Amino acid sequence: MFSCKEQVKETAHVPYLPLLRASNQLIAFDSLTVENVKSTGENLLLQADKTLKEILSVKRRDYQNTLKALDHLYNSLNRVKWPLELMSAVHPDSALRLQIEKTLISVNNYLFGLNLNEALYNALKDFSSSGEAQRLPASRRLFLDKTLLKYKRSGFDLQPAQREEVKKLRLHIDRLSMNFSNNIASASAKLTISPKDTTGLRRDFLAPRKNATGNYDIDLSKPSYIEFMKYCPSDSLRKQLFRLYNNRAVPENLPIIDSLLHYRQKMAVLLGYKSYAEYTIEEKMAKKPQVVWSFENSLIDMLHEKAKIDYDLLLKAKSTYLKKKATTIEEWEQTFYLEKISQTDYKIDQREVSQYFELNNVIQGLFQITQRLFGLKYEEISNPQVWHKEVRMFNCYDSESNKLLGRFYLDLFPRAKKYTHAAMFTITPGMLIEPGNKEIPEAALVCNFPKPEGDKPALLFSYDVETFFHEFGHLIHGLVAGAELSSQSGPESTPQDFAEAPSQIYENWAYQKATLTLFAKHYQTGQIIPDELITKMIAIKTLNSGLDALRQLFYATLDMTLHDKYTPYTSETTTDVIKKLKKKITWFDVPDDTYLLASFGHFVTYPAGYYGYMWSKVYAQDMWSIFEDKGMLNSDLGRQYRQKVLEPGGSKDPMDLVKNFLGREPNTKALLRDLGLTFKM
Repeated sequence: MFSCKEQVKETAHVPYLPLLRASNQLIAFDSLTVENVKSTGENLLLQADKTLKEILSVKRRDYQNTLKALDHLYNSLNRVKWPLELMSAVHPDSALRLQIEKTLISVNNYLFGLNLNEALYNALKDFSSSGEAQRLPASRRLFLDKTLLKYKRSGFDLQPAQREEVKKLRLHIDRLSMNFSNNIASASAKLTISPKDTTGLRRDFLAPRKNATGNYDIDLSKPSYIEFMKYCPSDSLRKQLFRLYNNRAVPENLPIIDSLLHYRQKMAVLLGYKSYAEYTIEEKMAKKPQVVWSFENSLIDMLHEKAKIDYDLLLKAKSTYLKKKATTIEEWEQTFYLEKISQTDYKIDQREVSQYFELNNVIQGLFQITQRLFGLKYEEISNPQVWHKEVRMFNCYDSESNKLLGRFYLDLFPRAKKYTHAAMFTITPGMLIEPGNKEIPEAALVCNFPKPEGDKPALLFSYDVETFFHEFGHLIHGLVAGAELSSQSGPESTPQDFAEAPSQIYENWAYQKATLTLFAKHYQTGQIIPDELITKMIAIKTLNSGLDALRQLFYATLDMTLHDKYTPYTSETTTDVIKKLKKKITWFDVPDDTYLLASFGHFVTYPAGYYGYMWSKVYAQDMWSIFEDKGMLNSDLGRQYRQKVLEPGGSKDPMDLVKNFLGREPNTKALLRDLGLTFKM
């Protein structure tokens, strides 16, 4: 059996390899080099070959020497692959990232090759026909069935030459996807404005953006972009920044889009599917594209009335501001006029709200809430071996047993060439090594929140707090994983259209008085956030909810259209598809000189899966309704949620997890209420 200790011994003659660590040994991220990453990939695949031979040489097959052994093999590869994927997204060294990408390609190719290995398939088939396999517990049987399905989805029903073609296509797709993401992260355009153009912008926002000429450079990081679009009164400048933002990775990503669509469709057809959407949705809760189309279209219809209310409200605000009747709203105007509505109709200014959300207080609030609900506690690690000086590291313990459950890193501020959105990256999946001995899960939260500026600490807007809660929900899902197998541990093991539910439900705790008063304190005076301000925050939550939801459904529909109803390299271009759907669904036009798909990261991370955000929110809000009824800080209920929904990971069908927690069939009532559609219920 493969073990990390054997691995270290095998590689004793090569340079220090931080990623090939023993079980539960920390990764020295600050020791990664081009040379040791390259050697890691080479030695990893040599050891994987040795382990594979051991599995194939077994004469009398059982669960331990076949199914469990295969999970260990997958785990040994993922323990290198996943931290490398994180480093590809966040490491500041360009040369190192280039080597990381090469190593990732070889590891991904090897993993896919396992699903085309005829001898391994026969070993699994041999075991699956045994009496022991027929008596497997449900979770083990689920892993066996899903593993056998992988062979079909990898082309095992095809002739050897066709299987090799599928493998080559997958390699093309992986390489193009990596390039696509890196091009977005490398986008460095800025809008330079003069001092006379700074009206409406805070001095502490402008100070760190002042350049040597006395002008100001507004970069495209989320904190810069959002604040500028909210408060800059110049329509022309907002329009310029909007165009820059929506042209990130242009022209670099433009040819990649059609290439990816071409290779995905070609692979799906070769495997016997009508479309790439049919191929990828097969493994999700929805099962079939038709189910997704019905779900999306029904929601679009229901949201039309609320979206019209939202749009008319924007028109009214614009007319008032310009002192003349407005008939249209451009997309670069939306955020600006929403802020005007917030200030005039709701008497709330996000800059005022942010003074109660100092970053460290928010972190402590997350810790307090999860301690009460899920029985967790945290300890920060001093001087961690991390990839950047701003990164922090924590241990997570079970508060009752004091047992170490997991470790995590926080990389929270924007910087050059870093991943530009917010995400949780698994580093090490949890798993049972042997009775009483568990692999401790590890993960990282990567975000782009406002940095400390001068004497002012990092202050988060309410939408930043919501994002932080969301991503922390993913983190908890991974840290409390209790599955036996690494392949069934944490968010990655659950269907993609359910994986967002444990993060989306957690957003709700960012809008409750009982939780906000735990941590929302004025960064200067220490005053607890006033009840009046909390009431306004909750009231404003459904402001623009119709248009916001339609924007999400536009991306979901675009994603499905491109992967289910579109053929690249024909007379209809992706630009044509975008323009048609954008106007039809969102009420906004696409400016002729922008190309939003080039910087749409989910095009490679969630292909034919973006619908999952809204799909999973159905379950998230339905489960949240139980906390609303029984107490949002009800520790008994929180522990039930941890045990029934989070800990099983992918060892059970997600629908069973939801129904087990709800005690009934799920429904959409709570989602519609959350979107402000109570009149539809």
